[in-house]
Amino acid sequence: MPCQSAMSWQTAAPVIATMLTKLFSETMERIVAEAGSYEQARRAHLEIMREGLDLGTHGRPVASRDELHER
Repeated sequence: MPCQSAMSWQTAAPVIATMLTKLFSETMERIVAEAGSYEQARRAHLEIMREGLDLGTHGRPVASRDELHER
């Protein structure tokens, strides 16, 4: 029995190694793609923050702090 078991491992080992290599490659591709998407979104949002948003106030406050926070 030990010989038959050893033979099956010898036969299966290359298949398992190929499967693990493919799994590793696919996982790394996904991680790299996600990191690229994150970095692209980060740069886009930083650019929006640098430019600022047009709130229609022409740079002037529409109300004082006290008016906004009446208690």
